[in-house]
Amino acid sequence: MTKSIVEIETYDPSWENQFEREKQGIEKGLGQYAVIIEHIGSTSVRGLSAKPIIDIMVGTVDIENAALFAGLLCEIGYEYVPKPAFESKGRFFFRKGWGGKGTCHLHVCEWKGSEWRDKLLFRDYLRAHPEAAAEYASLKRQLAIKHKDERSAYTKEKEPFIQAILLKVRDLRRPNMFVKIYEYHIQKEKEALFLDIQEKVTAFYQEYVSCDVMLLKSLDDETKWVEVSKYDSEDAYQNAIQRINKERAVQALFKAFEGCLVADKAEISEQNYIRMS
Repeated sequence: MTKSIVEIETYDPSWENQFEREKQGIEKGLGQYAVIIEHIGSTSVRGLSAKPIIDIMVGTVDIENAALFAGLLCEIGYEYVPKPAFESKGRFFFRKGWGGKGTCHLHVCEWKGSEWRDKLLFRDYLRAHPEAAAEYASLKRQLAIKHKDERSAYTKEKEPFIQAILLKVRDLRRPNMFVKIYEYHIQKEKEALFLDIQEKVTAFYQEYVSCDVMLLKSLDDETKWVEVSKYDSEDAYQNAIQRINKERAVQALFKAFEGCLVADKAEISEQNYIRMS
């Protein structure tokens, strides 16, 4: 297998044309399964330096069968690459070009799902804010030098910048933001289980409502945690929570969460806030 090397190139206008050619082939290959096809990633932002790999996102309403698209996409040169970390979030990965010499990366996501939404939010923010795009380009060049032979490390160290932009965009889009803050105490030996439960519960919530969840661990009390959940509005939260609470899987996860609480500090503090500025 050819070794994957991180190389950042100056923006090339031909990337747009390359995307359009690929889009036509994917539309023919997937037919009705592809609701919409978007150009994402750095090559989709004019003027932004990038690895010369075209990132393409396909939105589908048939995400449960996305892995079965492999046969259809293979016919137009795309290889299915199993990535459990992606698939747990509802994203399936395909690549054109072998090993470290890929020319196109294809991401199949649930149309209008969280992965779909985040990829477009980040792209559109960079397109509209040249100063943020320039900052991102500078970061990528630094990381490409630092991790020239370690693409996974390069990708991982970009993530804080991406998440900071997404958090900013979500907040700007929520003038009536509703915030819930919980405080509770978790048994130290059950922290790993608690974090796993939180990840699963958050995934359930995001199927029903747009939300961001941040977990804070106290530096003064090793068992104390604060959970901050942000929603577009109180109405959005209330409409969703009625359906979420009926999910048996969520009920089971909450019961498991209760088992993680410190026995003599089992009370859960809950406070509600709305955005004022």
